[in-house]
Amino acid sequence: MSNRLNVRTTLTALLVLASSAGTCLAQNDPSKKDTPPAAPAAPAAPAAPAQPASTEKLPSASEIFARYIEVTGGKAAYEKLKSRVSTGTFEMAGMGKAAFTLTQESPNKMAMTIDLPGMGKMVQGNNGTHAWEYSAMTGPRLLEGEELLESNGQSLFNAELYPEKVYTKTEVVGIEKVGDSDAYKVAMTTKGGSTRTAFYDKASGLLVKMTMLQKSQMGEVAIDSITSDYREVDGVKLPFKTTIKINVGPGMEQVMTIEKLTHNTEIAADAFKAPAEVQELIDAKKKDEEKKDAPKTEEPKK
Repeated sequence: MSNRLNVRTTLTALLVLASSAGTCLAQNDPSKKDTPPAAPAAPAAPAAPAQPASTEKLPSASEIFARYIEVTGGKAAYEKLKSRVSTGTFEMAGMGKAAFTLTQESPNKMAMTIDLPGMGKMVQGNNGTHAWEYSAMTGPRLLEGEELLESNGQSLFNAELYPEKVYTKTEVVGIEKVGDSDAYKVAMTTKGGSTRTAFYDKASGLLVKMTMLQKSQMGEVAIDSITSDYREVDGVKLPFKTTIKINVGPGMEQVMTIEKLTHNTEIAADAFKAPAEVQELIDAKKKDEEKKDAPKTEEPKK
């Protein structure tokens, strides 16, 4: 499991919403002319004989998670880290390159921003109590219900150490190729109800891929993430490159590259403060809750 990957996919859900709003999908395009009927298909070749199932005993999910912690630095190294600031670039075909900043602080605070060319700044945050999204295009929005549970799990700092706080179910379901290497395939269900499948390289123990259905304002979005370029920073190995494939319409590919990463630096007091537009929603929600909780008074009898 990788908390860094989870946080990045949260941002991806925002970007899916924004990019799809400005992307014209090819479905039902009236400019396309009718095409002649296809020639009859050739008879299908006989199916290849089934391969015998592997008799290799699979490790448990907890063993795979423990090995990941070990090969990326060890529990003691993780526990020394209390905050993280990552900056880098984000690229997507047709949208150019933008800079992003991701700020995280123990135990469960997170804020990330990205300036998309032609779309302005997009922000997502969680201050440990409230979670939100905001952009000039979509406006402010509080995350509630399952989306809030997802954000809480993604905002948990050093979540690698606490899979039980993020997932309700984890199970090793097989071995599958990722590129040229074998990887253990781990099926997981988050507390927000999302399903994910993580792939841990058998030889290195590193997380190399994750597939998921990410909950967003658009509904569930299918996402594939490939993590690579692991580098050691303050005793912990972190992936500096994530290639994200979003299966919406014709599909989109995004590449996020970390250029600078620091730990345990001073975090600004307002780093996790909700934007003014979001704070208005928080205040309005609080007033509504106070009205509901207020004791009802009987009208005086005439």
